[in-house]
Amino acid sequence: MRKTLAEDRAAEIDNAVSAVKYYRDFLDDITTRLTTATETIKKMEIQHKEQVLLNQQLADEVQKFKRLKGKTS
Repeated sequence: MRKTLAEDRAAEIDNAVSAVKYYRDFLDDITTRLTTATETIKKMEIQHKEQVLLNQQLADEVQKFKRLKGKTS
């Protein structure tokens, strides 16, 4: 009986160790993915700001050309 109880407890401990390893690996993977996603979002925010600025500059240029065309017509 003692041997069976000891074997059962050893199996429970092994299962717990396996579960901890599984979740630790899972959390490490999620952390890596989250870090990568955060960096990607930051880069995309910078690109978005640059595109908005470029768009505004182009809109200003179009307005200048429209004004020039109106004066020469």
